[in-house]
Amino acid sequence: MPNDAVPKKNKRRLGLVFLSMCVGMLVLVVAHVSLKATDSAPFCGSCHVMSDAVVTHRMSLHAKLDCNDCHLPVNFTERMINKTIFGFHDFTAFHFSAVESPIFSSQKTKDIVQANCVRCHTESTRNVNMNSKPYCVDCHRQVPHMRTLPISKRKVGDV
Repeated sequence: MPNDAVPKKNKRRLGLVFLSMCVGMLVLVVAHVSLKATDSAPFCGSCHVMSDAVVTHRMSLHAKLDCNDCHLPVNFTERMINKTIFGFHDFTAFHFSAVESPIFSSQKTKDIVQANCVRCHTESTRNVNMNSKPYCVDCHRQVPHMRTLPISKRKVGDV
């Protein structure tokens, strides 16, 4: 009998290890799919007052990029921290208070977007003097989000 107990105990441990690995894999797959889905323009446009931004992004040169390729840091840890903070802020603003229109970017968001512009366009910005205006989007706002309204109808929050 004592010899029989050892294999049962090992089988049980092996079963628990296998079950834990399956649960771990499932968690990783769900996390990956969720993180990718929440980077997309349809997701961002679904709960923000962002319909113009989503439409104009789709027509821009940056249409193949996800929203968070520009709007979040590249470093995974910083990305997750900022995604959580910004996501919670956006969720509560949308569901529990009025979302300002136009939406103004925070200083932190401006700095993140600027770092991502420079990261992707390092070669083309190597000899650019940024002394007159600190952010690429000060002059190139129309690149990721083209204007669709006539000038007389536009609300410009970042000028």
